[in-house]
Amino acid sequence: MKKDDDKKKAEDLKKQEVEDEEKGMTRAEAVKLVKREVVVLDEKGKPKLDKNDEAMTKMVDIRESEVLDYKDYGDYVVVVTKDGQKFSNKKD
Repeated sequence: MKKDDDKKKAEDLKKQEVEDEEKGMTRAEAVKLVKREVVVLDEKGKPKLDKNDEAMTKMVDIRESEVLDYKDYGDYVVVVTKDGQKFSNKKD
């Protein structure tokens, strides 16, 4: 059973490498280009507020293991995570 799982993982990794090569960019390169905005929490676990009483946020990296798929559109990249969130480095 374990050998079957290891074989499946190896096949999936190989398939992913082929897909990355076809896209011209690897997952690692794609996740370096996008960030996730998260709320900054205080020591009590509540959102820190700025001088306008709005929740403070910060940008954090997305892990490669979270990526379901990605697409390079030339002037921007879109990354979709396994939980369905979509991130882009497109300038608004």
